[in-house]
Amino acid sequence: MPHIRQRRGLCIDGFAPHSQYNSTYSCWPAFITLYNLSSGMCMSSKYMFLKMVIPGPSNLKRLIDVYLELLIEELLQLWHMGVRTYDHATDWAFMIRAALMWTMNDLPAYGVTSGWNTTGVMGCPVCMGDTGDSIYSTVGRHATLTATNSFSLCTIHTEGIRIAFTKNRVENKVARPRLTGGQILDRVANISPVVELPSSLPDGYGSDHKWTKKSIFWYLPNWSSLLIRFNFDIMPIEKSVFDDIFNTAMDIKEKAKDNINTRKDLKIICNHPELELDERRPNVMLAVYKLGKDQKNKVCEWIPGLKFPDG
Repeated sequence: MPHIRQRRGLCIDGFAPHSQYNSTYSCWPAFITLYNLSSGMCMSSKYMFLKMVIPGPSNLKRLIDVYLELLIEELLQLWHMGVRTYDHATDWAFMIRAALMWTMNDLPAYGVTSGWNTTGVMGCPVCMGDTGDSIYSTVGRHATLTATNSFSLCTIHTEGIRIAFTKNRVENKVARPRLTGGQILDRVANISPVVELPSSLPDGYGSDHKWTKKSIFWYLPNWSSLLIRFNFDIMPIEKSVFDDIFNTAMDIKEKAKDNINTRKDLKIICNHPELELDERRPNVMLAVYKLGKDQKNKVCEWIPGLKFPDG
């Protein structure tokens, strides 16, 4: 009997079915996509399959693996034995085997599925704690890296960024080699999966690592051999970045990232004296990236005339 091998992707994210805002109920749909097709067909809705809907009413967080057990069992069957399938249109019987290539999530869902908490100090899922020194700001309430081996900084090592990134420090470190799947599996080998809540966090959490659990995806035979396992869904990230840049450039109050607290943090952490607050006029925050009144009017006149291609 002929065999057909499929490459699949899994997309999981929270969804509020009743309203986008102020909803007290959310669920988690899980979609399977096929990658044996052309890129245009892969993105077509008829080749995306709703595999399950994980019920709410709230974020399941670490407990999501309990609901994914049936999906993992099916993927294991497709990997080891395959499933006999019959195509009625062509009167053809065959065996389907499948491998899960990766998951696609936004940053919060990435933390839920991968098991690495993506918030706060050591929240970067790429550096995985190899970030040197960190400061947790008591003004703006956010984590800031003061020395890093991260991939992002080391790929943009211009002289200005190296000097201005942090005060009284020049960043000269280079990125460490990316951890392989086998190395990551060794790190989580002694961490227990989450089967019920409440459950205690692993030893060393917050000081040595940010692992909250051993993700159920590590039980797939091919998972440790993949180059990329958990992917970021670029669409919500792009929207978030655009909103932050636009709101800051247009100086929209309550939405701009440039505020008094961030300016106070900047004075403590960064080497940008031109952006530090003037104590004589603490409410005046000038910056070259903020648009003036005439510039804002031009932007508002330009936006309605924009035309983008379909798709």
